[in-house]
Amino acid sequence: KKHQYTSGWWNVYIQIRTDNSGNVTRFDVLRPETDGALERIFVEQVKREVSRWTFDPTPAEIIVDVRFHVE
Repeated sequence: KKHQYTSGWWNVYIQIRTDNSGNVTRFDVLRPETDGALERIFVEQVKREVSRWTFDPTPAEIIVDVRFHVE
């Protein structure tokens, strides 16, 4: 419910690793540091969007930093 959430800015900071084929092999959530209900919603949304992306076929470490504003 809306009254249960705090308004303001929420950041999701994820480190992604890819393999030789450009497939995502690992997601490490660096921020938020807590695992509440609202945090999980934002993290899952970012993961869902990143899974649609294509990456170069080379091992890489990629940082994704997303900022949400909740009213």
